[in-house]
Amino acid sequence: MADYLLVLKELTKGVEVPDSLLAFYFATVEDRVKAFCHIDEIPEELERLVVEMTAAYVGRIHGTGTGAGTGAGSALAGGAVKSIKRGDTAIEYADGATASSAIDKMGALVGFEAFFEDYKRQLYNFRRLRTK
Repeated sequence: MADYLLVLKELTKGVEVPDSLLAFYFATVEDRVKAFCHIDEIPEELERLVVEMTAAYVGRIHGTGTGAGTGAGSALAGGAVKSIKRGDTAIEYADGATASSAIDKMGALVGFEAFFEDYKRQLYNFRRLRTK
């Protein structure tokens, strides 16, 4: 996973996030995946999913709407909801509303468990039984 930072930069274009913060987000997602799956190393088959999850997580925190298949532009990160369409799921946010306070960003960080739920079905394939 040596090139993950280059891929993350490409996936999160349009977001001004320092490399050190991208590395932190990646390590956070990677650690959560390892803990959930009860594994010490990320297998090669799971590497792309971890990178995808990290890009979606960055999008969720910074309110960019980037993020493959997740609620990346959530109310915590993307501002006030202007309208919601349920048929084929479309959420429109009010213009100019952004997560500018640290409290909103911390709310997105705390909301990691809800974000993680979107990926559990894929992660179950790599989960090991605990032996302790």
